[in-house]
Amino acid sequence: MESTYNWYWLVDGLIDAGYSLHLANTTAIKQYDGLKHRGDESDARHLAHILRLGLLPEGHIMPQPMRTVRDLARKRMQLVQSGLLRSFR
Repeated sequence: MESTYNWYWLVDGLIDAGYSLHLANTTAIKQYDGLKHRGDESDARHLAHILRLGLLPEGHIMPQPMRTVRDLARKRMQLVQSGLLRSFR
């Protein structure tokens, strides 16, 4: 979900409803060699399994008041890296 731009509404709604959320850090999850995932259901089972084991590497869900600043900083970084904006030092 986090990879989509507008995922906050879902996260905020689930938190407000009392759900406990975990944002998986997918780059830190090593897939087992030879394990072939068939789709989202298989991936979800694997993530649930490593969460139950206490081995799920997690990311941070940014609190609402800080999201605008973080998103602005990310956009600035993209513009600097693309050369459209020079970094001020």
